[in-house]
Amino acid sequence: MKIRDNNFGLKLLLWAAALCIGLLDGRALANRQKEGPVLDSAEGFFLALEARDYGKAWSFLTEESKRVIVKDVCKETAKLGAEKSEEETRRDFDEAGPLSKGFWDAYVENFDPDLALKESVWKMGEIKKDSAVVELRIKGPAYLKMIREGGQWRVGLVESFWNRK
Repeated sequence: MKIRDNNFGLKLLLWAAALCIGLLDGRALANRQKEGPVLDSAEGFFLALEARDYGKAWSFLTEESKRVIVKDVCKETAKLGAEKSEEETRRDFDEAGPLSKGFWDAYVENFDPDLALKESVWKMGEIKKDSAVVELRIKGPAYLKMIREGGQWRVGLVESFWNRK
């Protein structure tokens, strides 16, 4: 004789709920795994600025940001009569030379990295295959564009904050 389980419906419901929670937790884990490298790169950039490790900060930037910064620095140095080629200027930034130090010292003087690191709330925006957005809220939102280059997430400083001319 078979004994009928009166709690079969409840057990089925609990099993289905456990399955759903497991799936949701798996998706959350997958999202955290995608977000981690993006957020690590963004944070690494601001930490390098805070430590005044400008060579390291430079390494977190996209090629487009580097290209535009070098071009802008060349224009400014030419105005001061200390004209340097883009190749020389790029090499100076790659080696964290005096031009690089002057640029980043001025940058940090006008933008305190602690605003991003300690006084803002970070929210992960959309992550695509080769781009992502990190929202930094200080007094209002600022959107940091992140771009994957060579398998690494890079900070799109120029792409995020330079005014287009």
